[in-house]
Amino acid sequence: MKTGKAMGTMLTALAVAMCLTGAAWANTSWVWLTDARPGDVLPFTAAATIAIEFCAVYFVGRTGRPWKTLIVVVLANLMSFIWPYLLMKFGNAQTGHGVWDTGYFVGIIFLLITVAIELPITYYNLKPGAQSSKRLLWTVIVANAVTTAMCAVVERLYCSGSG
Repeated sequence: MKTGKAMGTMLTALAVAMCLTGAAWANTSWVWLTDARPGDVLPFTAAATIAIEFCAVYFVGRTGRPWKTLIVVVLANLMSFIWPYLLMKFGNAQTGHGVWDTGYFVGIIFLLITVAIELPITYYNLKPGAQSSKRLLWTVIVANAVTTAMCAVVERLYCSGSG
């Protein structure tokens, strides 16, 4: 039964992500005002995200197994950074724009995709060892919201543009 719920959650998250990623082009073009692009700051924000989420999930969520927690958090973050990138890449393939040519990468859609992907991966893999499943659940949600907001702020500070 648990596998069915997890699979249903993943498929729902994928369907929502695919529906919400469409871009509309109405005679607008994005122009970067700085040399930096979101792809330039993404590796640094991803590393900081993994460190922050690991500390939150391990210490606040009290998972009890540091190596398992680290591996799960790294894999969940890898998936949550790759899916939005791929969705933007294939969505922009029709318009001829590159992934970094359409504006900022991290926003509300990114947050929804991140939570939809990371929450089931992290929660279901670490729940058996956690002291409180409810505490783990809320820790994962809050940590993802905080780190996504951090990524958005860093992206907008270092990559200035308009469209």
